[in-house]
Amino acid sequence: MAKRRKERSAAEQPVDPLPPSGGGAEGWGLAAYALALATLAVWGVLGSRPGGDLQLWLYGQGRFQLVLAALVVAGLGLARALRSRPVLQRRRLWPATALAFTIGIAPFPVPYPAPRERAPSAKEIQLPVEGAWRVRWGGNGVENNPLVLEPARRFGLVLVQDRPEGAGAAEDPSAWPAHGASVTAPASGRIAALVTQLPDGPPTAGRDPVGNHVVLDLGAGEFLWITGLAQATPGFAVGDAIEAGTPLGTVGWSAAARPTWEPHLGLFLASTADLRSAEGIPWRLAGSLRDGSVWSGELPEGGVDWEGRPRGPLLERAP
Repeated sequence: MAKRRKERSAAEQPVDPLPPSGGGAEGWGLAAYALALATLAVWGVLGSRPGGDLQLWLYGQGRFQLVLAALVVAGLGLARALRSRPVLQRRRLWPATALAFTIGIAPFPVPYPAPRERAPSAKEIQLPVEGAWRVRWGGNGVENNPLVLEPARRFGLVLVQDRPEGAGAAEDPSAWPAHGASVTAPASGRIAALVTQLPDGPPTAGRDPVGNHVVLDLGAGEFLWITGLAQATPGFAVGDAIEAGTPLGTVGWSAAARPTWEPHLGLFLASTADLRSAEGIPWRLAGSLRDGSVWSGELPEGGVDWEGRPRGPLLERAP
């Protein structure tokens, strides 16, 4: 009778779903912990906002290389587990969690941590076009703003003009009111970079991200980019001094489709005249109207509503 009670008691004990196993941590597990620590280190560096090539590489490439490495380690761990059964063991739980942490946290889409995010420019920057222009994308907001993921255009604006119904075929540049609009220098500075020979037309694969553009050196390490211009032969060259209001060209259709397929004017302030190493700088539009009212302050936000309609405000020069 006592023997039966002992057998019944043993049968009622819960079964451990993750049985213990002999031996220490497996090699892939140590690699998983190392990747999790590396992920924390990368976010620590980005959070400190040192700027420069290291931060740009970590944000644009390093985080995603950690994900690739984690996937490789996960494959090695699975292969090891299939050779050393049972597959589910206690010593494999935490390494698997570490891999999930790296894969989920390393590529998390946060806005580029610009070093000067809390130190905006004090320069007077005017709207470089006449008429009413809608903020299609951009501004300081992070919601519904693809530019925040680009280091150079972190605080940029993409401006368009509303296309009336029945304006013609979308592939026809004349069907877009923005195309051909005159552009003037938004501020005084010296030309630091100039691209004017890219063709106009609907975006195709491999199109330059910012198209034809002029970059003005405003001094103090601040460079104002005016992008999306039409193909033209300029009357100035790199090194020339430009006063605010000087004609720079016209709005064209030379930039890539991202973030806007239609002809548009791009404006952003950055740390260099090299797009590959430029980091955005916050700035403000001076002497402008927003939806018809005098306005000053942070850059207005663009974006679209749930039905895909533009929700950004209309900007124009104050009289």
